[in-house]
Amino acid sequence: MGLKGKYEAVFMVALGVGFVLLSLFAAKLGLSGSTFSSFGRVRWFTLLAGFGLVGVGVFNRPLSSYLAARLPVIFVMVLIFDNILYTISPVLPKRVIEIMSEDAQKKYWFFHSSEMREIHNGTIWYRQPNISVIDPDTGKLYFADELGYANEKGYLSRIKKSGLDVLLVGSSYVESGPVPDDLHNDLAPLTVYTIGMGGQGLPYWGLQFDRFARSRFFNAPRIVVLNFYGGREISLTLKYLNDPTVPEWISKNDITWPHRKFSFFTEVITIVKNLFRLHTASATPQIDEQMSPSELPKVFKVLSDTVEKIRQAGPQTKVLLSYIPTPGAIYGPDYNRCLKVTHEIFPETLPYVEACHDTIRRQAQLSAILSDWSQRLKIYYLDPTLPLRKAGQVKVLHLLNDPHMNEEGDRIYAEAVAKNVLEILKIGKIGHSR
Repeated sequence: MGLKGKYEAVFMVALGVGFVLLSLFAAKLGLSGSTFSSFGRVRWFTLLAGFGLVGVGVFNRPLSSYLAARLPVIFVMVLIFDNILYTISPVLPKRVIEIMSEDAQKKYWFFHSSEMREIHNGTIWYRQPNISVIDPDTGKLYFADELGYANEKGYLSRIKKSGLDVLLVGSSYVESGPVPDDLHNDLAPLTVYTIGMGGQGLPYWGLQFDRFARSRFFNAPRIVVLNFYGGREISLTLKYLNDPTVPEWISKNDITWPHRKFSFFTEVITIVKNLFRLHTASATPQIDEQMSPSELPKVFKVLSDTVEKIRQAGPQTKVLLSYIPTPGAIYGPDYNRCLKVTHEIFPETLPYVEACHDTIRRQAQLSAILSDWSQRLKIYYLDPTLPLRKAGQVKVLHLLNDPHMNEEGDRIYAEAVAKNVLEILKIGKIGHSR
């Protein structure tokens, strides 16, 4: 065949090798949250497409010439399609918008602000008041009250009239679902109210409490339970301290019209990138965090500031700091079981050796620091890791592909919190309403 089609064949081989490398190193390139050997469907498709292009370049020069001659046309067509997607983003289905660029999402929300389920006031976010919301993790329906927190309809008026016994503060563990529900049952007839919001660290605890304290519904609680998750609270706190003006969810609530008028493959690339991430759900067995010597005083100050705000609003209010351990800290004592269970919980990743090997030590260190801080602040401290570990040796206590505990794990955690609350308030055993 001579030189006919030679350059086209070389081009196809190079393109195929590029696809193969893109698939193999997608995680390092920021296109995937999975591990090197844990491929999702899109990565497998990219890998096979790469081998196919190499095969065409090596064994089929006529087809190489045919494809190479049409790639410029394909390039232009994809670019046009990319701009069409960006232009019509305000009318696309919400599920499509969620995997498009931030600018495309801004254009959508600019025309659909009434559909937003969250409000951002410049420092914190909360739900639209007086609406019913479906919990994305459990699929259950809950009510966002007059202040936008997940509590029963009319509950704010009740605590305004009769008083508030227990206030829950924290992130997604106490935003809605089994933990607040179990505490309502275990502590009845005491009143239990939550201002928890997912994805927010220690600085937001004080900001959310300030907002509640300034509301017309506020009654100083008898006890505030600060629910500290060992896998994220420190990193979220440091993230806030690095830039307090950009909370985690601010982009979702920024509905200003974007400056970008056209798109140069931005939407296509973003969609492909998010498809990688959606397949793995970016879920890993989080390990209990550590703090450097320079970070310790910063995080402690945020915690102490929150406690001070609580005491200013209610001088008689007691404070309980309660630790929520990560999966590795719960299953870690039995190394082989930990590897087995973490693989069951997170099937999209390899058995996470670090979560089972290092997190026992890290959890003990972090818990000791929090216990010491609690003594210095003269607040109460609870670490329910031991009862969770005991149950974790015979049961799986977590949701699939999610570091959050399932209903069984939440029940054990809530029982430990309820027991401590009753002891602190010097109340005898209350009959459960289960």
